[in-house]
Amino acid sequence: MWKSKIGIIIIFISLVIPVSFSCAGTILATHKYAWSNNIGYINFENVIVNDSNLSGFAWSEKSGWIKFNPAKGGVYNDGNGHLSGFAWGEGLGWIDFSGVNVSTTTGKFSGSASGPLVGTINFDCPNYCDVRTDWTVAPIIPPVNPPITPTTTPIVTPVITSTSHTSSGSRMSQTAGIYNSVHVDTIEKPLVIAPQQSGSLKKQTLSGLVTIDIPANNVLGITTFFINQDLLDTSNKYLVLGNTRLINGAFYDIYALDQNSLYVHYFNKPLFITLPLSIDLQDRDDLGLYWLNETNWKWVLIPDAIFGDTNVSFSVDHLTKFAIFAMQNSDDGSGEVDSSNILSTNIPESLTLPPSQMSNYLDNEKAKMEADQLEQLNLLESTSTLVSETSSGMWAIIFLVLAIFIIIIYMVKRKK
Repeated sequence: MWKSKIGIIIIFISLVIPVSFSCAGTILATHKYAWSNNIGYINFENVIVNDSNLSGFAWSEKSGWIKFNPAKGGVYNDGNGHLSGFAWGEGLGWIDFSGVNVSTTTGKFSGSASGPLVGTINFDCPNYCDVRTDWTVAPIIPPVNPPITPTTTPIVTPVITSTSHTSSGSRMSQTAGIYNSVHVDTIEKPLVIAPQQSGSLKKQTLSGLVTIDIPANNVLGITTFFINQDLLDTSNKYLVLGNTRLINGAFYDIYALDQNSLYVHYFNKPLFITLPLSIDLQDRDDLGLYWLNETNWKWVLIPDAIFGDTNVSFSVDHLTKFAIFAMQNSDDGSGEVDSSNILSTNIPESLTLPPSQMSNYLDNEKAKMEADQLEQLNLLESTSTLVSETSSGMWAIIFLVLAIFIIIIYMVKRKK
């Protein structure tokens, strides 16, 4: 009797849960070099590929070690070989691996990684440029389908009807059904992700491309990310102090709202952001990247920001308003920099805004938040039809599995 029950349980598990196996892997000694257009060959032999991330180091003779699991970043594997996140080079800064894939059958790296200083790391170049690992994902073991003897026992399939909801809270709980992909890429519109997802948002602004990358398991519920460029005008001029000059003439408001349209300020894992920078500013040492602390109204320096030729990249565990400032004492107002002053320029760690200047700014921020909440509501409403259809389909599959299980139990009892 117990053997029969165990057999039924095993069959049921095989019907519902396909099994796959995977393990950590190393780089093959004969296939370990990638090519950077800026620094030449990079040796990946000390990199470890795991089911969820990459660890260890790559080596460049020109620029030193590249770490794949730094304290404030990391390169992640979604389990199917699609990489995301950032590695850190001691002489190269952040390197984005979101454009790289690892074959789950051959272990071959493909695509390219990129960074402001490293340039483009290519895994597909024709001349001695090939990185492979012995990490693979085993083929899925198909479910065991036992032979079913025809029976006249009626099977009643419940009818599933979808119910529309009008409140934002009900709609948000229903929306979770469509978030089944591992990574979400969004261009020119807000990014919506669930806790188990990673995401990338890209937005073209008047001054250039702004991007943000969010690792998986970094939000508590369904969260919407926004990128806004706020051009300097009379409504926000109070944010620029007299001894500074705002680069690009714009602030970058990057923020997130939860399913209740409340701001999400802090995150468990770092977020990776790039802001545009004019190419004629690439050799200046008087620039500082700052985030606005709206508690004490101070601009706070981000000291490890990497200034490249056309952008500045950095990682933070919180979202707010960001800006690039030049110290006024190194600019004579003509737009040309006196090179004798650049190296001696002091980049302050914080810039304090007078409270008397903030009332108009706060009124504008409140109005903008209300507009963003409306945009989030419309964005989620546009997916409600898809959510309903997806939810109905999932329920149909569940009831089909249950019906098969009932048939198996019925057959076992008949044989007894």
